Amino acid sequence: MSRLASYIAPLLAAAAAVATPVALAQSGVYTLRSGTVTLALWPRTYRALTSTTRGAYPDTRSLVSIPPGASGGPASSGGTFTFPVAGGQVDPSVLTGSARSRGGIEFNTVSHNTTAGQDSLIQFKLTGFALDLSTAPAVLTATFIGKQTYHDLPIASLAMSGIRHYARSGTLTISGLELKLLANGAQLFNQQAYNDQAHRFRVGQLVGTVSLTGSR
Repeated sequence: MSRLASYIAPLLAAAAAVATPVALAQSGVYTLRSGTVTLALWPRTYRALTSTTRGAYPDTRSLVSIPPGASGGPASSGGTFTFPVAGGQVDPSVLTGSARSRGGIEFNTVSHNTTAGQDSLIQFKLTGFALDLSTAPAVLTATFIGKQTYHDLPIASLAMSGIRHYARSGTLTISGLELKLLANGAQLFNQQAYNDQAHRFRVGQLVGTVSLTGSR
């Protein structure tokens, strides 16, 4: 079994039983027609996912926004990735609903075999990030694209302790949602940081924040 397959095989097992749905109220609901979803990895998280290791088999890692630099598409700066909203409904009065985005992140690891003089590329993508606030706990999901494709894969739960939100003049802002890795997210982050034993990710680890700005 390949290195990537060994990490991806258990992903679907956890996808179906992560969260319990919560009903969405209808009054005051924002039907999102535009806006952004911003995923901000903490500096130590970003460094672990993009570092270069040394030795007989050094790895060079990178995270690339999809599509990179496209007009109106995702943009990235360091560990912060901003994606355009693709739709959704959110009730700010009770913080329920969901929001979907376009674009994603490409995870690349180039392994160098200095003895044989060969390079190998390990690559996967997470696209279509979505915030699902109508579950307990709230979750961040994405589509995984590798040798296989898995839709609506739970990546992280959303810790609400530091949340800030307001709605005025047809614009909704939700910020301060902390990303707490679920089993899928920890597996994928560890795949990216495969040879970096100093930065092993674990279930429940806080790795960044996500925020939503949307207009109806």
